[in-house]
Amino acid sequence: VQDINTASSEMQTKVATKLNEFVDHFGKIHETIDDHEHCLRHHAEELENRGTKYELLTIQYQVDRCALKEEFLKETAELKRVMDWHAGKINSLSLANISPTGKRRGGSSRYGKSARGTPRRLNSSTSILSGQGSTAG
Repeated sequence: VQDINTASSEMQTKVATKLNEFVDHFGKIHETIDDHEHCLRHHAEELENRGTKYELLTIQYQVDRCALKEEFLKETAELKRVMDWHAGKINSLSLANISPTGKRRGGSSRYGKSARGTPRRLNSSTSILSGQGSTAG
């Protein structure tokens, strides 16, 4: 029982010491924050004294126009999702296989013109995009 009482009193003194250290540290942090706030007030006074109302409003407008990081990341993620969806749709329509020079297989070019540049007839079952028969109708 004596050992337990001794250990308990030692623990109480250690806890009290740690709590006192914490209170001292917290007081220092609070003092530092007060000092920073005081400096910010002085900077704000200097800005008000140096700048006209128009300049202050212009700067405020520029700050308001700046994008927040979270909003930017959210919007770019949405754009990336839409772009990925569009890329998937383009690939599913086989539009990615069209060559950049405009030459196509089968001697015909884009949009229903023959290789000589004269318009060609399209069947109702021929797709303008692929030049092949369509199974949709």
